[in-house]
Amino acid sequence: MEKLSKRQTKHLRMLSGKAHEAELSSHLETLHGQFERWKSGQITVWDLSDLIHAFHDGDSRDLYTFYVYGKNYGYQVACAIKNGHLSMKDVEESCRDHIQYLLDKGAVGKMRELETTEEPIELYKILKFENMVNSGGEAKYVISEGQVTVNGEVETRKRKKIFSGDIIEFKDEKIRIKVK
Repeated sequence: MEKLSKRQTKHLRMLSGKAHEAELSSHLETLHGQFERWKSGQITVWDLSDLIHAFHDGDSRDLYTFYVYGKNYGYQVACAIKNGHLSMKDVEESCRDHIQYLLDKGAVGKMRELETTEEPIELYKILKFENMVNSGGEAKYVISEGQVTVNGEVETRKRKKIFSGDIIEFKDEKIRIKVK
């Protein structure tokens, strides 16, 4: 796949922002429903407060991390298309092959979530403790060999700090990190 031009990168960055807004709006609609339940007396003010904090510490933070810290705009756009927040019609012609390539190669697909109570976590530890490899040494080796991606980008730093919302891929496994 050819490197994207500055104009193409700018277009994908703009679409990434549009996807972030659409996905955040979708999550906020759910939270809005909780406000309606509170207003009608179905839940207490304390329940609503807990839901607001859970939204802030969970979905909102994960989306922010994915869309703001991640700089792989093509991957973000492909994820948004896969999740229905964007359409291939939104992508200008010069970028469609790149996005289709990401969708076809399975870079955007089903993944499991890893819930953790602490962040950041070093990349090699996730591979080791999630049994994606047999040992810490093997984890460090596959990372150094460029076999692991973080948010769609090859990562060769063994001690790369991983945060909530980051997506790790190795072989056929994808894990999205989420802080409890």
